[in-house]
Amino acid sequence: MSAKSEKDRNALLSEFDKDNAQTINMIINTFRVFSDIDILKTTEYLNQFKNNLDWDCGFMLRLISFSFYEIINIETEQKQQLLYEIKKLI
Repeated sequence: MSAKSEKDRNALLSEFDKDNAQTINMIINTFRVFSDIDILKTTEYLNQFKNNLDWDCGFMLRLISFSFYEIINIETEQKQQLLYEIKKLI
């Protein structure tokens, strides 16, 4: 909406493409590190994530958009409890 011309629009879209590609690459690199640590568990979790995307991609995208990082002072036990509660719902 801020673009005043087609050239501005293309430049903005190009920036979005760059940001998107950079974010995807950062995620891939993080999963590569996890794979280096434990390839079996990481592959299991990634396959489950893929299955979840196949089940309902929009829902999963919305779910991963939650700002968990904003929970500043959460203890490991509280994280485990959160995962337990989610699993119990499923």
